[in-house]
Amino acid sequence: TGASLRSEVAPRKEAEGEQARLLHVLESSLNEIYVFDAETLRFEYVNRGAQGNLGYSLEQLRGMTPLDIKPQFTEASFREMIGPLLQRSEEMHVFYTVHRRADGSLYPVEVHLQLVEHGGRRVFLAVILDITARKQTEDLMQHIAFHDPLTDLPNRNLLYDRLLDAIRRDDGKGCPMALLLLDLDRFKEVNNTLGHERGDRLLQEVGRRLKDALYERDMVARLGGD
Repeated sequence: TGASLRSEVAPRKEAEGEQARLLHVLESSLNEIYVFDAETLRFEYVNRGAQGNLGYSLEQLRGMTPLDIKPQFTEASFREMIGPLLQRSEEMHVFYTVHRRADGSLYPVEVHLQLVEHGGRRVFLAVILDITARKQTEDLMQHIAFHDPLTDLPNRNLLYDRLLDAIRRDDGKGCPMALLLLDLDRFKEVNNTLGHERGDRLLQEVGRRLKDALYERDMVARLGGD
C-alpha cells in the first residue's frame, strides 16, 4: 500500500518543513527569543540573538532561568508577575527591565511575555528587544531639555523643578536653603573686545569653577546670558 504510506508521510514531512522554517526565522531574528518551562522556569530554547548578546552558550543557558539574567527580580516577584498569565487573566505582559550579561554588564530591555501550549505542556515565550540605543536617545533628549547647551549646566527649567522640590520637602520644617543669583560684571566688554568665542569660554570656566566650589547636593544653573 504505497499510496497509503505516501499519504501518511507527506503531512509529516510538511509539518517538519514548517517547523524547520519557523526555527530558521527564530534563529535569524535580531531580537532575543526565549522559551522556558512554566513550572521550573528553566530555559528550553534560546535563539542565537540572545546567546550573542548575553555571552552565554546554549548549553550554559539551558541550565539557567530568567532570574539568572534579570537581576531586578527575585523568584517571588517574578512568579507574582507571571501569575495573571498562568491564570489566563492576561494574554501578554509587556514590561521593562535590565539583562545581565556573562561579563556582568547590564543593558535595558523591553520584554513581551506570553504563555503558550506546546506538546501538551505550558511554556512561556519571551521576545526581548534590546533598547540600549532608544534609552540613550531618550536620556540625551532629557539632558538637552534640562541643560544649557553652552555650559552643560542645568537650565532654568531644571532649576525651577529643584526649587519646587526643595520647597515641598521643607513643608514647614524650616530646613535651611540658599539661593544666590550671580552676574558677571562687564561681560559685554569681553565679547566686544575679545570676541564671542572667548566670552563663551569664560562662561564655561566660571560654571566649572562654581561647580568645583560646591557640594554634590548643590546646584549651579545658568538662567541665560551672563
